Amino acid sequence: MEIITALIFWLHILAAVVWIGGMAFNLLVVRPSMGVVDLPQRLKLADGILRRFIPVVWISVGLLVLTGFLMTLKRVASFEILLKTGYGNILILKLTLVAVMISIVASIRYSLLPRFESLIEAQSSDLNKVLRQMVTLVKVNLVLGVLILLLAELLVWA
Repeated sequence: MEIITALIFWLHILAAVVWIGGMAFNLLVVRPSMGVVDLPQRLKLADGILRRFIPVVWISVGLLVLTGFLMTLKRVASFEILLKTGYGNILILKLTLVAVMISIVASIRYSLLPRFESLIEAQSSDLNKVLRQMVTLVKVNLVLGVLILLLAELLVWA
């Protein structure tokens, strides 16, 4: 049984690393490196990166939700523990921030990305505005992700 618990924990960590690490890599390495590419190619590249990364994010989110739920079932014996313990309070805060992160990804995928793609085709001057909005949301998500990692570590010690 401990092997299964370890595998669940490992999958949880792996999914978090893929999501948060992917955001960090895109913001800190890929985005600054794209300055050497002509604007039309840069926009196509950004679109391609987003189209490939967002499905990876959704897989990570699914794994995080599933493994997080399983770990919570193992650790939290009752609903009262969630409300009356430091562990429960940290977990509720962590889950709230995860929900915010998921809503940001959904906003990018289902609102901003389609708008971005249509603006690329139309060669609209609003492209930079939408791109800045997406980058800002990814930055917010990265900060939230790093904060969630801190909360996860606090849960280990709570």
